[in-house]
Amino acid sequence: MIKLQPPRYFDRLYEKQNAEHLEAIKKNRIVNAKFNLTASVQEAGVGYVKLLGNKDHILHERVKSLKRIVKDNK
Repeated sequence: MIKLQPPRYFDRLYEKQNAEHLEAIKKNRIVNAKFNLTASVQEAGVGYVKLLGNKDHILHERVKSLKRIVKDNK
């Protein structure tokens, strides 16, 4: 199951209705983000900076593999 954070617009609407509960939700999001980051680093078995470098390398390789169509403007 994939859980996504709703757009900020909905956070602002919910804040008008229930500000205290929204603060708890935001704190929970921060805790989950830190946990997921720690889990990713531990799973990779490398440091955080190395993990970011690996992700960057993978992204560059994916972009390089995209097919591009070049049109002549003659």
